[in-house]
Amino acid sequence: MHLAEDLARMDTPPGGARAPLQAVVERLRVTNPGVDLYLLDEAGRIRQRYFETAVLQRRQVALEPLRDFLAGKAPPILGDDPLNERATKVFSVAMRHSDGQPAGYVYAVLRGTA
Repeated sequence: MHLAEDLARMDTPPGGARAPLQAVVERLRVTNPGVDLYLLDEAGRIRQRYFETAVLQRRQVALEPLRDFLAGKAPPILGDDPLNERATKVFSVAMRHSDGQPAGYVYAVLRGTA
């Protein structure tokens, strides 16, 4: 899944404003309704959320699986599901930048897995 990498290439202003990503996210939801997308800060806290169909059960995700994914660790790697405080899911992640500086992560969770 290259979704997170593609979205992370879109430079976002401080605070992760939704406008630059909104059109891409809306197209994604039409073509792949089984993906939930989050913008995380550098500590893994959820700063923006797309596809608000359920109540968040977590406000932060663990960074170790994200770092393992970014380091190229062999799958399967499961990350926290923000919609279920006990579940982990298949995910994709990429570093996000603002003004050329690291600003957290684009975190895409695949529904209906693991």
